[in-house]
Amino acid sequence: MSLQHYHIIHLVAVMALFAGTGAALAAADHGPTRKFGAILRGVALLLLLVTGFGLLAKQGIMKSMPLWVWCKLAIWVIAALLPVFVKRKLLPATAAVLIALALGSVAAWLGYMKPF
Repeated sequence: MSLQHYHIIHLVAVMALFAGTGAALAAADHGPTRKFGAILRGVALLLLLVTGFGLLAKQGIMKSMPLWVWCKLAIWVIAALLPVFVKRKLLPATAAVLIALALGSVAAWLGYMKPF
């Protein structure tokens, strides 16, 4: 698969992650929308991980992963856990949405700028 294919799938997965997170947070506790949001989030997280490492491999970065890659992996873990924090009442849903937007912005900046 080409670098452009990986990149497009990666960006679609980012959109699916945000859509799934929004659906999971906005839906009633046990509604079908929440279940669909959770499934969409899970698939998106898997696609992000696979295509992210595919992009790294295509660019030859896998041999020695720089710090920005580790930061993006940490962002991936936090993004995966945000709905859990909301469900367990550790974080309000509004704060989770704002944190998700901030994390997405930082991840995009890290991916394009590759600062360190």
